[in-house]
Amino acid sequence: MPVTRRSVLATAATGTGALALTGWSWTAADQASAAEAATAEAAEGAGRLDLIDFGNADSETAHDFTGPDTEVADGHAGDRARVAKPLATTDIKGGDLRFTLAVDPVHQNYLTVKCSPITRELDGRTLAATPYLRLVRDVSTHQVHGQVSVDGTTWVTVASLLTPFPYAVYAGLAATGDATFAQVAVDRLKEDAVLVAVGRDADTVTVRWNKPEDALTFTVARSTDGDSWETVESDTRAFAYEDTGLRHGERYYRVSATLVDGGTRTSAPTVAVAETLAGVLARARKTDPAEWTKKSYAAFVAEVDRIEGDTGKDDDARIDAVYAAYELLVSRETLLRRTQVTASMVAASTIEWPGRGTKESNGWKGFDGDTATYPDTLAAESWIDIDAGDVGPLVVDKLRIFPRANYAARATGTVLLGSSDGGLTWTDLHTIGTTSEGTWHEATLPSTASYPLLRFYDGHNGRCNLAEIEFWYYAAEEEA
Repeated sequence: MPVTRRSVLATAATGTGALALTGWSWTAADQASAAEAATAEAAEGAGRLDLIDFGNADSETAHDFTGPDTEVADGHAGDRARVAKPLATTDIKGGDLRFTLAVDPVHQNYLTVKCSPITRELDGRTLAATPYLRLVRDVSTHQVHGQVSVDGTTWVTVASLLTPFPYAVYAGLAATGDATFAQVAVDRLKEDAVLVAVGRDADTVTVRWNKPEDALTFTVARSTDGDSWETVESDTRAFAYEDTGLRHGERYYRVSATLVDGGTRTSAPTVAVAETLAGVLARARKTDPAEWTKKSYAAFVAEVDRIEGDTGKDDDARIDAVYAAYELLVSRETLLRRTQVTASMVAASTIEWPGRGTKESNGWKGFDGDTATYPDTLAAESWIDIDAGDVGPLVVDKLRIFPRANYAARATGTVLLGSSDGGLTWTDLHTIGTTSEGTWHEATLPSTASYPLLRFYDGHNGRCNLAEIEFWYYAAEEEA
């Protein structure tokens, strides 16, 4: 039976998750011939037409494999897998794995994949510090919560994942080194139990819970010792509560559901633990300097250095000092200045539809400060030019546009171009993404644009319907 190769495209990674692939194989629906079966058996599986072993360089080369944003990971037992990393830029389409596999051109083919699609890294967590591990699965919401504990009694949720599984699943834990699991047990949750998970970002705790079918509203209680409780949210229909200011110690949370029969059902307490001094300092060191003025960032770094070296004070005081240091930071957005555009600089490619005014008056409607007016050209391919002339180059770091009311989609796809030679050649600076009604749309250019001539080019029959256009640039700090 002849076998051909076809290109196969598989979506392999979402913008935020990770995917580990260890092997894919094609199998024909009908039984292969004796010769093919013998070949398939030699390739580890009767009926298998082909196999790509991800992580195996020879196998990947033989199958013309390409996989941007992936890397090979070595397993503890000598196995290898290819891990699809989170994309640098989040995209709903995810990433691609491309390869070729042999297929049966006559019969139905099936593709089998061995993968680990749902992972979550737990930075800074060690078995030495928290030797007790627990996975809690809520069937009704398809959430799985990973929890750790020092003593097996008080549990801290360290990760939660949406995992749409069937009702019967196999689950397990893996260790990166030699390990022995003891005191292993599986407990069945009570039907319609209220399950609570907490997550902490810096000093902000987010408490989340499920909704049993018979629950109407929820009340959230908080405690600092697990004994004395105060109500922080009453009779809410939400499924999350945000609590700020956890900089020291622990906070316990429990959620009570008010039921349709008038009764209540209360969750087990769960705990959130404040960030350590080491964690607070490490997070401060990761502050992105590009978001702040240079002077303020330098002052912030100097203060963090001082706090880290001040070992004579207790950790709580130093943690408070790091939080106070953030007040020194001044946003770079405070340096933004409006690029001035005058009526004499602007002209559209045509007069206004259906045949009135001038090119200049038509183009100026995109800069006149009135979102009720807009350029409206006569041609499907049209543009608006902004020519600075002798005034000097137009400097742009940020762009703001307000689309025409009731026709917002016409702005989508319009391209901002720049020219330094009077329009002989053009450089693409930005393409306007999907636009919606009644709102400003902002975009930051990848780098500062400085051109004497700018153009908004509309090649999609949008008639240059940009009701308002604004250019902004970052002033030098000494000018601010």
